Amino acid sequence: MLDFAIQQSAFYIKQGGVVIYPTEGLYGISCNCFCDNAIERIIKIKQRSSNKGLIIIADSITRIESLVDLDSLESKLKHNLTQYWPGHNTIILPKKAKVNPLLSGQYDSLAIRITNFEPLRKLIEYVDAPIVSTSANISGNSAINNYQALCDTFKDKVDFIADIACGGAKYSSTIIDGMTGSILRQGQS
Repeated sequence: MLDFAIQQSAFYIKQGGVVIYPTEGLYGISCNCFCDNAIERIIKIKQRSSNKGLIIIADSITRIESLVDLDSLESKLKHNLTQYWPGHNTIILPKKAKVNPLLSGQYDSLAIRITNFEPLRKLIEYVDAPIVSTSANISGNSAINNYQALCDTFKDKVDFIADIACGGAKYSSTIIDGMTGSILRQGQS
């Protein structure tokens, strides 16, 4: 069942679709981060401001190299990436010029997480690209963390909802400024 849900999610994402998929702690609305139409669709589904930006999740640093300017980081800060990743840490990194502005919103940076949650890692591997993951909710409302409630809210808006449990994290990810190393938000419940 688990592998089927991962493969179905990957199938829809590779076709330019939008799915709801578990992350370390919450369900996320996800798509291929290189599919502009799917990104626009997520923003519309969530009724989210396009200037906020979105989180991108990958399974390796190599997979994000086309999105972020790692060369602009000081060597100490670049080394720190391996200290925080993989894991439940989101790092703000300078984006490359060609990145879709809907991913970065009003910022010159991207919020990136390299996950260690195995179902999410497998999904990214099958898709063969980083994915967008933003909490499964309508902007301003609480995140939905129940499969039936996800179906009730989103069944006509997304292509697939994976019936897989989240990773069990009881807190939000820590957010770190990749340019300075400072913690912008400590992971909290």
